[in-house]
Amino acid sequence: MEPATFTEDSPEFPPVQGGFALISSDGIRFHINSSILAHSSRFFNDLFSLPSSEQSTTRGRDQTTLSMTQNSETLRQLLTFIDPNKPRPRAIQAHTIVNLIEAACLYRVPAVVHWFQDTYDVAWSVGREKVTERSFISEHPLLSLALCFRLGFKRGVEQSILELVECNVDKWDEDVEINGRLFNYCRKLRQERTMFYQGMVEKLSGHEYSNSHQIKDTNKEICMSCAVSRAQWTYDLMQLATEEPKWSLISGKVESTEWCSICGLSWSEYKSKPYRKWINVSHPQSKTSRTPVLPPWLDNALGVNALLAPGDEE
Repeated sequence: MEPATFTEDSPEFPPVQGGFALISSDGIRFHINSSILAHSSRFFNDLFSLPSSEQSTTRGRDQTTLSMTQNSETLRQLLTFIDPNKPRPRAIQAHTIVNLIEAACLYRVPAVVHWFQDTYDVAWSVGREKVTERSFISEHPLLSLALCFRLGFKRGVEQSILELVECNVDKWDEDVEINGRLFNYCRKLRQERTMFYQGMVEKLSGHEYSNSHQIKDTNKEICMSCAVSRAQWTYDLMQLATEEPKWSLISGKVESTEWCSICGLSWSEYKSKPYRKWINVSHPQSKTSRTPVLPPWLDNALGVNALLAPGDEE
């Protein structure tokens, strides 16, 4: 094998006596003790167990080196989970997490998986309790779903689905490599949520009928300004149900108090009775916050992926 080439040593992982060196694809050399590598990574544990003639390493003047396919940023992050003296990241970064997870799976480093799941749970809890907190899950729900599915992280998949069903439609455009069947399943749930709210809007924007099937709305005179407001109110709700079908936004729009300057009519107040009736029948708040029941095919796939992910039993 040709000697591995490098341009410079990593300042965070400088040369150590008797150490082992990993060289990134962009030429940065990282030094770390081989015993630490073997303890934290099943891949390196197996590699160092092989006879010297079978190891795909190159020996330099005073240490052994191994050329890696990962770039320096991915390798640096991976080694922070292998070296116990290095601080771990506090948050999940969308631009680096995919490569980090793939490297952890390739080199069998369970510490990365545990950190991802723990950090994910904290971010989800904070994000749900504080509307102003923009967590990894709320900003990247599709990427979150793909990674949790990759690791067989069931709770993360459930939380990601909840977020995808009601997030802004623009977040569905993120360029993410994801299982096609899983993507279509989530899209179906999203369509059902949209239709759920659109059905409410149709009930509120239509006429009310008495027990004798007489139209109640004919008893209430509205001016031209009210008619325009009614049309705009209905249009806005329909758009919201399509673009971001979240109950807090839908209910806020329905209950908004915009009064007509001519006749003093508030359309939300005018429709308060059928709105309350719909809430009592449909229970939107509990229905939309309920954890989805995963179909058997998805539950089984998560079980398989969890077995394939790096674990402590290794």
